[in-house]
Parts: sequence; structure tokens; C-alpha cells
Amino acid sequence: MTVNERWLEILLTPLRDGITVAETCRRCGVGVTALQPRSRRPHSSPNQTDPEVEARIVEMRTHNPRWGATAW
Repeated sequence: MTVNERWLEILLTPLRDGITVAETCRRCGVGVTALQPRSRRPHSSPNQTDPEVEARIVEMRTHNPRWGATAW
């Protein structure tokens, strides 16, 4: 059984067996930490604009407020 198949089995157990998620976790040995929400924030942003370029854009935008999108 692959890892994905195992997770699918665990996810379907409460519905199939009529037990709670907590009971399913106890039976399958899933710890509380596995159920905690985790950040979806990426570890890095490889396409992020270089800070020097960003600073220059902000400077230009400050001196030319009519350029670009309207600031709300």
C-alpha cells in the first residue's frame, strides 16, 4: 500500500466505520501534531523582485503618483 493509499484509507475510515476522527487517529497511530494547521507560506520566492529594483520602483512611484494603478 502506498502512502497516498494509506492516507486515503485513514480519511475514509470515519465515514465507512461511523467513528469519530479522533478515534480513527487513535486506531491508526496519527499523532495530534499531524492534525495541527501548518503555514502554507512558501519557504522561498525565487521569482521575487530584487530589493534594489523594488526600492527604485517605490521611489519612482512616489515622485510620479499618476503612474501605475490607482492607490486606494
